[in-house]
Parts: sequence; C-alpha cells; structure tokens
Amino acid sequence: MSPKKILLVANTAWNLWNYRQALTRALQDAGFEVVLAAPGDRFISLLETRFVPLLHLSRRSFSFFQNLRTLLELYHLFRRERPDVVLLYTIKPNILGNVAAWLACSPTVSVVEGLGHSGTSAAQWRWLAAPLYRLALRSARRVIFLNHDDAQAFLQQKIAAPAQIAVIPGPGVDTDYFCPPTTPRTPSTDTVFLFFGRLLSEKGIHEFVEAAHMVARLGGVRAEFRVLGSPDPGNPATVLEEQVGIWQHAGIVQFIGAADDVRPHVAAADVLVVTVPLTTATAAMIAARQLGLMKPDA
Repeated sequence: MSPKKILLVANTAWNLWNYRQALTRALQDAGFEVVLAAPGDRFISLLETRFVPLLHLSRRSFSFFQNLRTLLELYHLFRRERPDVVLLYTIKPNILGNVAAWLACSPTVSVVEGLGHSGTSAAQWRWLAAPLYRLALRSARRVIFLNHDDAQAFLQQKIAAPAQIAVIPGPGVDTDYFCPPTTPRTPSTDTVFLFFGRLLSEKGIHEFVEAAHMVARLGGVRAEFRVLGSPDPGNPATVLEEQVGIWQHAGIVQFIGAADDVRPHVAAADVLVVTVPLTTATAAMIAARQLGLMKPDA
C-alpha cells in the first residue's frame, strides 16, 4: 500500500522553508508522502522535499483573472496529485485553495495564523476578506487558529462552524535549532534592543524607531537599537525603502536587513522587542526602565 499523501500549500517557498521544515520532517518520519507547493523563489534549492512551483499565485495581485488562473492551477494540481489531505497556509491559499479543493474533491485543513492586513482594516475585512473566507471555508474539514480571539471572530461572524474550529498554542518552534548559545554573550557597555520581523506599520516598527529617538534625546544613555528585517513590498502596510533610508541616515537605529538565520542576532541582543504596536511613550518607558533610568514601578 502506498503511503498517504499530504500536500502543503503556502504563498512563498520561503514560508515553507522557514516555518514548515520541522512539520514536514515529522510527517515524513511518520510515513507520509509530503509534497510542497508555492510560488518559486531562491529557497526552492534549500527544500529537501518534492516541490511543485505555482506559476500564477501572487500576493500582490487583486486581478480577478490572475486569481482565476490561480484557482484553476490549484484545481489541476489537486486533481493530478490526489492528496489525502491538503494543508493550506496564508490568505490566498486558504481562500482559493479551499474552493479548488472542493471542486477537485480533496479534503483540506486550513491554518489561519493571522488575519493579515485586512484584519486591521475594518472596511476591507467586512466587505472583502470575511465574505471570501465564509465562502471558502464551508468545505474545509478543519480550521486551525493560533489564538482564541481570531477563532472567536470567525465564530461570531459565522465564517466557520464550531465543529470545524481547533485552537492550538502556536505553530511550533524547533527547540533543537533555536536553542540558547553554548557560550554566553560577551558583556557590553551598551544594552542592545532588537526588533525583528517584517517592517510593517502594524507590527510597531514606527513606535520602535520613535522610542529609540526618545531614548537618544535623554543623552548619556548607552544603548543600541537594531532592526532585523526588511520591507514587504507585497503588503500595503509596509514601510517604504525611502523611509528606511531616512531612518538610517539619522543614525539612531541600526538596520541589519533580512537574514536567513536570526540566531546570531538574537544571541547578541539583551532585549527582544515583540512586534506589537505600542504608544511611543509606552515604548520609550519600557526602554528607559530596562536601562535603569526609571524605577520598575514608575
């Protein structure tokens, strides 16, 4: 008997390489045949699993005809591969992939790891994303969320049924790969704050930079503010390259750019800044407390 086949679909090969490697290995170790599908990029060569490039899936395109071509491409992929289950990640694969899988009679599991930019825009969510999700998820066997807030939003708006929904505490972290360094960081006279993630307004990058400027204006403070990440041209909330250039020219924040391996940068930091927007004053207060400029209870 041939092994059961699981097909993973995402909007970039980078997504599959960066986030799904441990899952892919675990499925293969359990005896499943695993196939990956996404638009091709330079990370294809790093994938050790059979990969099918998607030629028409584009994060940036809102064209009806482009998305129709993607829908047909996914339909033909599912008909050709005949997977026992399709795991769908990111917004377009979740929406178009579920419709294509319904047409191809392929069972699906949708993983909703966030609502994306539409989730932060009430109008976009109400008039575009929510109705599309509602249509697409009707045929999903299971809809997996990483937090109860998103799951509750889908339930309240009748986008998914209670029997479909499952909430897990996170996508999982490979603790063998992301582990503390064997040698401790060499002490420095500067406290290093590290923000890492895509440079999107909704992730708090503006607040982080402004907090760095506020700390710099205090004078005499030994601190470094570093940003590990780059703009995301496919996202309407992205910071523009021109703005990054302005920040770099000011010399208050060090922009490292994107990195395939974040571990050395994390190990070199004293404080990791979570990508949650704060008010500028709150961000500056947190930094000042860490530097000992304010009492912890202030």
